[in-house]
Amino acid sequence: MNPADAAFTHVRYDADIAFRSRLRTLVEFLSPGDGETLLDAGCGLGFYLSVLAALTPCTLIGLEFDETRIRHAALAAPAATLVRGDITSLPFHQAAFDKVLASEVLEHLPDDTAALAELFRVLRPGGVAAFSVPYRNYPFLWDPLNKSREALRLGHFEREPWSGIWTDHRRLYRRSELVRKVEAAGFQVTDVRLQTRWSMPFAHLLVYGLGKAVVSRRAGDAERRRDSFWGRPPNSKVLRLALQAFTAIDRLNRAEYRSGPAVSLCLRAVRPLN
Repeated sequence: MNPADAAFTHVRYDADIAFRSRLRTLVEFLSPGDGETLLDAGCGLGFYLSVLAALTPCTLIGLEFDETRIRHAALAAPAATLVRGDITSLPFHQAAFDKVLASEVLEHLPDDTAALAELFRVLRPGGVAAFSVPYRNYPFLWDPLNKSREALRLGHFEREPWSGIWTDHRRLYRRSELVRKVEAAGFQVTDVRLQTRWSMPFAHLLVYGLGKAVVSRRAGDAERRRDSFWGRPPNSKVLRLALQAFTAIDRLNRAEYRSGPAVSLCLRAVRPLN
């Protein structure tokens, strides 16, 4: 089984079909190998670190600014080294990593240009970087409320739960914008993919609003909350049926789209040797 397919087995019970898709693609982009050192910049709750640790014995470093998220990431990926720090001023030496990952991070930052410059600095020449960001032309069904407001030139909702895809995001990205910024930092872009077009109506709200609240109430601690997403089907019959519905619709999605609406924009880049 190739690394991308193996990665998917760890998230097959996650209701966020966009996350499942981009994780598979990002693992393919990184193709982590034995003996490599990999940085997950903005590792959050440690989901990627957990999958990567199961795939290969490479050295994993997770960087996160929020201390609560670091504690959760330590439970999810005990084999990884967790570092508290700012992605725009990384506490690592130049060319310290063979691979770097920044998934759903750049859109949260006031200065994404500074973050890209730092990721370029700590990546060795010939090393690989994998990025994912929310796509500016997202599907109507994913977040109908914000899509309708934007069509009427009313902007987007600022506060949860109605903020939807815009939750804590300073921007969504167009393909040309992300490519331009990544190349301006010195990277060479080698692959760009759009992913996830079809979903349940209000998918973002259902997964991150209602779904997150239900799971948190049923889980008494961070470790049990992690287990509810990783490697096990939901205990609740209602949640199992909901997962089956999300998965059935996901079968309409192709591996990638060249144009048109999509939830995720994934990009692979390398640091040139010279």
